Amino acid sequence: MGDTELTSVMTRESFEEAGFAQGDEVTALIKAINVVFVK
Repeated sequence: MGDTELTSVMTRESFEEAGFAQGDEVTALIKAINVVFVK
């Protein structure tokens, strides 16, 4: 929300298959057993 930025790590193949382009704004839906926050 607002100025929040989330970074994702994914393979180039997954990136291209999803149809993403660098700089695209997207909505993140997070479904995970393990979420790690690093400060």
